[in-house]
Amino acid sequence: MKKIFLVVFSVSLLTAFLSIQSISKAFAESELIESCYMLAFVSSPLENKIQAEEVLDIIDSASKNGFSGIVFSSNFDRIVTQNDQYFKYLDQIKNRCREKDMEIIPLIGSFGWGSNILWQNPNLAEGLRVESQVFKVNGNSAELVKGKIEFSNGGFERYNGDVADNYEFQEKPGEISFIDIKEYAEGKSSLRFQNFYLDKYKQARVMHKVKVLPKKSYRMDCSIKTQLFTPSDSIKLVCIDQNGKVLGTERNSTVWQKKYTDCDNGWYKITMGFNSMENTFVNIYAGAWGAEEGIFWIDDLTVQEVGLVNILRRNGTPLCIRNRENGQIYEEGIDYEFVRDTIMDFEFDHCSESIKIPLQSSIKDGTFLLVDYYHGLGMDHDQISVCMSEETSYDILEKNIQALVGRLESSKFFISLDEVIMGGTCALCSCCEKKPGLIMSQCVIRQMAIVRKYKPSANFFIWSDMFDPYHNADRQYGLCEGYYGAIESLPKDITFVCWNNKVIEKSINFFASKGFSVMAGAYYDDKSMNSTEECVSALKSTNKQIKILYTTWKKDYSMLKEFSEMVRKK
Repeated sequence: MKKIFLVVFSVSLLTAFLSIQSISKAFAESELIESCYMLAFVSSPLENKIQAEEVLDIIDSASKNGFSGIVFSSNFDRIVTQNDQYFKYLDQIKNRCREKDMEIIPLIGSFGWGSNILWQNPNLAEGLRVESQVFKVNGNSAELVKGKIEFSNGGFERYNGDVADNYEFQEKPGEISFIDIKEYAEGKSSLRFQNFYLDKYKQARVMHKVKVLPKKSYRMDCSIKTQLFTPSDSIKLVCIDQNGKVLGTERNSTVWQKKYTDCDNGWYKITMGFNSMENTFVNIYAGAWGAEEGIFWIDDLTVQEVGLVNILRRNGTPLCIRNRENGQIYEEGIDYEFVRDTIMDFEFDHCSESIKIPLQSSIKDGTFLLVDYYHGLGMDHDQISVCMSEETSYDILEKNIQALVGRLESSKFFISLDEVIMGGTCALCSCCEKKPGLIMSQCVIRQMAIVRKYKPSANFFIWSDMFDPYHNADRQYGLCEGYYGAIESLPKDITFVCWNNKVIEKSINFFASKGFSVMAGAYYDDKSMNSTEECVSALKSTNKQIKILYTTWKKDYSMLKEFSEMVRKK
């Protein structure tokens, strides 16, 4: 009887133990699921049905794999300019998210990649100052008097073997770079690059040191030809000052190929603009960074001063024209006609503007003028910053946010204030003696206030780089004095999305120590998922809840399932 009792008791105890284990496991699994907050980054202009259906498919897949919502980039900073078809597709996406119980978090306030705001008013671009540029009056107009540029052998016509004359640097002559007398755009020779595997970093470049005048606007032109070359956008023109600051950069793209390709021989031109700022010498590079396969040629390198190209006309970018001899300041609309760039596309491949002189002007024929102005500049073709001090910038933003809030009914917003490569350089920014960091933080606070005017309960995410001392806030970033300290004035109800995966643990710990909620921007088209694993590990050490964003710039959503499993497994 005792044996039977013991057996029954043991079985019951074992059953109870297993039940407790099962319950504990289920509880642990549910706790793990609840402790993960996953979003997927999605970008689409919604120009057609195919694009809309792609977004709907991503929402379905993300929902199936346990994601809470999407961060959606769809030109919301100019939503008021969109047509009925766009809103039809946007409503479909909103409804699908509602069906799947998915959040839709719109990306707004992009002042670093400001094309959507500038599409509505290009004069809101951050400006770089040009001082005392010389123009000479000839009849009813004044034309730029170009400063002398000492740039020789741009056509690679002088050389010794495979070494081009007058260049301070050339990538491994005779191994990676070669003088070519069979292929050329002009003259009788060019410089050819191939065998990129011979360089550790797969770089293939040539550099010329050029004397310039301080605070002047310049353009560089280069003829390019490629043969089975990849990746095409690794070819660039770059201008760097003596301290290593990048003053200008332009990458190869289909835009230039469509504009300038010579159908007879395949050569085309790319053009880069830059401002010399305080420099008297700059280093001009042409070539490839991260080349993989194929061949490319460069030829006909030139540098020249340009005037009034992409001139900005707003209160924060004043224009002043004065007499070089006696300093007399002339009046716009009386002594000279209104000055503007009629093309104003932030490229530098169009001609300098002339200054029109009316008959009643006090400016005499033959007079030399000194012109001060501000111009906009695009880096790598389309990275153009918006002035963060100009009131009109926020007027445009508010108009679009009001329309967006009414359309999407979102409760969370993602402020896209990343990679602001220019800031604090126009007269409006510099006159108030504010450091770029303070201008940056005030921009964030202003955006939050605008959103909460229409959505009082709104919560916010923001890219981390401009506030992260381990990323873009730790040094003189871009063409400004640096954004260090921008984080100090911000309210704590912001979630920073850290995306510098090289030092992700340091970044996450930094924001957590400041009292902010932290999310990691992960994946970044790394199918090995190594960086994602590092992000999860770093988040786990500082956060009770793992917040993570599946981020892809190649529109690769094939790893949503694996991503979700890895995050939950951890």
